Amino acid sequence: MVRSLVRPLALSNLALPALPLLVAALLATVITGCASPPFETGEARRDPAPAAVTEGDVGETFLWGGLILGIDNREDGTTVLEILALPLDDSGRPMTRGAEPGGRFLAVSTEFRDPAEYRAGRQVLALGDLTGFEEGRIGEATYRYPKLAVEALHLWRDDGRSPGSSWHFGIGLGIGL
Repeated sequence: MVRSLVRPLALSNLALPALPLLVAALLATVITGCASPPFETGEARRDPAPAAVTEGDVGETFLWGGLILGIDNREDGTTVLEILALPLDDSGRPMTRGAEPGGRFLAVSTEFRDPAEYRAGRQVLALGDLTGFEEGRIGEATYRYPKLAVEALHLWRDDGRSPGSSWHFGIGLGIGL
């Protein structure tokens, strides 16, 4: 009688305790891949918040975001967005629930931005160099706005998703009625 040189694979021989670790590593890779800003940010700083920057920060590149408060398309062709700064999550999306605002800033773009699209209340992410400060008014009060020369600008969708985030994961049963 010839004996087989290959032993049957027994389930007990598999390293089943390693399976949850493998699944966790795979999920972490997928989730981390989805949690990055919508454009390359390089060495951009997120801190300090706009309310805390000083003249010493001029020339530095910042990644700031928040809620659009106003838009001004100027005669020289620039668009200036007034933005209420909010902390950002890992994907660069402003955190609106329970987050403390970090002041206001002006994002100055050399491109025309349509006020119908860049309207008050929309969430935006801006990358650019701090070029200085501009005096403005909030009601009757004088306010010193930090000015960011926009290199990249991302307008988040109103439905809470980023453009291109169209895949879903879930288990369920669909019944068409």
